[in-house]
Amino acid sequence: MGVLQILHPKHGDLKHEWSENRPEEVELARKTFNEAIAKGMLVYKMDEHGEKVGEVICTFDPKIRRMIAMPPLRGG
Repeated sequence: MGVLQILHPKHGDLKHEWSENRPEEVELARKTFNEAIAKGMLVYKMDEHGEKVGEVICTFDPKIRRMIAMPPLRGG
């Protein structure tokens, strides 16, 4: 099972889960991933413990078990 967690400061956190053997779930997760990218969010590949690997991903891969999307940090 895969998980895409979207962190949003105004709307709270959303979590999308999918199973690789369920095409409709994979497609919904792909659509959600692409929408996050289109909004300018960064998506990071996570390890199995939920730690950032440090790798920003730009293409949805249903084999990645954990991803986290968040808006880029802005300095000021």
